[in-house]
Amino acid sequence: MGSNDLAKHLSDPKRLGLTEELAAKLKVMDEDVTHARLRAQASDGRAHVAIHLLGAWVKDCRDAVGKGEVYWWSIPMLGGADGKIRWSSLVGLPTGAAPVPVGDRSWMTSISLKDPPILAVAPPDEDVAACIVRIGFYEDDWAPAILGPALTAGMTALADAALPAADVDGFVKPVREPIWQSLKAKQDDFMLEQDAKFLREEGLGYGAGLVTAMLTEYIRVYLFARDVERTEVAGPFALGKGQEQRVFFPSSLEGGGRLVVFARGKARVDPFGSLDVDTPYVATVLDERQASALAKGVTVHGEEDAEVIAYYTPPRAE
Repeated sequence: MGSNDLAKHLSDPKRLGLTEELAAKLKVMDEDVTHARLRAQASDGRAHVAIHLLGAWVKDCRDAVGKGEVYWWSIPMLGGADGKIRWSSLVGLPTGAAPVPVGDRSWMTSISLKDPPILAVAPPDEDVAACIVRIGFYEDDWAPAILGPALTAGMTALADAALPAADVDGFVKPVREPIWQSLKAKQDDFMLEQDAKFLREEGLGYGAGLVTAMLTEYIRVYLFARDVERTEVAGPFALGKGQEQRVFFPSSLEGGGRLVVFARGKARVDPFGSLDVDTPYVATVLDERQASALAKGVTVHGEEDAEVIAYYTPPRAE
């Protein structure tokens, strides 16, 4: 993903819940204008960071019999250096996905490893201190949760919001409430609702190249912060038991680079050990010794059936 792909995503008029009228109110620009604005934000050579929903593992689907119907939604925002909460169409829109059947102790395979959903975009702006995502997962009960109209309601509230907001709750509450009411979520079973915060630290870019885990007794959710210009991807690969995959990236691995290997299933990553539902990823900042040892590729062994994807974010030349 580069700025061209990011501009295409941020200007897409077919995003769930978005209408032509709302696109105008929310100042969603066409692709060329969006790309120009992104390039202006990154004029100092630093890239945007996209926050992706990498995966979700359901421990308890909360349905008494059979598989539960799990849906999710998210609301993006930026925290300013002054502590206030801001938003623009370049940060992204509220988004989500309709209920899908998921059993206990199962991965939500509806979340694409090849094209993981973008929840928010953090700019390389010194006035921004954090990128924040409110994300909720619920198990559907009674009346079906229909995400399109719910997101339309949330975007309508967002278009009318008084910004900047004093704090996260002041921003989220008026946007979340119409989403919540439209979904009739009061009758649904809570699985997770939390704020994921990605802090802007000099030279680290909101934790670009690393994974954030969000855990409850019902579900484990994994987010990935991706430098849209520099993070490289290998996979996803499907491995059967006993199969081996050598993973290569376009760039040579270097000390200070960030390596992530994420698996849905059970796999072993040399020399980091086994990945499974309890530890589904390795995320590390490579030292020189590790980078040299992995110069001929990262070897992944299928210990059972597994889907595997890997990311490498090279160190930034200061």
